[in-house]
Amino acid sequence: MRSRTLGTSGHHVYEPLTDYYVLRRSTLRERILQKYPSFLEKVLYSSLLKMKDVSRKKIIDYIIIKACPIQR
Repeated sequence: MRSRTLGTSGHHVYEPLTDYYVLRRSTLRERILQKYPSFLEKVLYSSLLKMKDVSRKKIIDYIIIKACPIQR
């Protein structure tokens, strides 16, 4: 098999996910707190903000790789 990178997509994952959570935080927080302690929501929120930041700085990313069979 050989592979090739088709592109990166972290900015399509981290930024929209964080924006979605921030806009709907109060509703999502209420639902999370029904099953989990409040510190967990705080960790989630903080982690999302940090992931968005490091994604913008190109420190983390998703890479899409396509594997292709080698033809002989």
